[in-house]
Amino acid sequence: KNTSLIAFDYTCNLANPDDGVVNSGPYAILPRKGAIQPGCEESFIIKFSPVDAEESFERLLVVGIPALGPETKPLVIEVDGSSERPVCHFELPPSKYREKKEKDMAPIDGKYSIIEFESLGTRVKNVRRFMVVNPTSQGYDLSLIHICRCRRAI
Repeated sequence: KNTSLIAFDYTCNLANPDDGVVNSGPYAILPRKGAIQPGCEESFIIKFSPVDAEESFERLLVVGIPALGPETKPLVIEVDGSSERPVCHFELPPSKYREKKEKDMAPIDGKYSIIEFESLGTRVKNVRRFMVVNPTSQGYDLSLIHICRCRRAI
């Protein structure tokens, strides 16, 4: 709140905490600049919209108020966020498995995707191809490992 008798201008910038360079990264602040009238207050909205998975989204919100003079340090607020983004995305063809098995078994949660295999007999190699999409900006290798959770009699 502006408790003074005069209006004051302000500017907001988001800076990298490591080097102080203005870089908003995945953040946006509204309003970025303006003036607060005497006896009034201003609400600010910081939007966080990451487009990639990163280890740190730390930034410094620096609010400059020129009327305070050069000896007064600007208001600095640390901001940080985290993103939940899949490391990989499986592009699977649509399946009618849920509808076909609806009567025979408990419902399967819609968050699970199903890959159906049609077998032509025993000791026949069954192959199903699907795409694995890397939504990040970094390359990686992917391998699938079979984990047997079956209980065998010894």
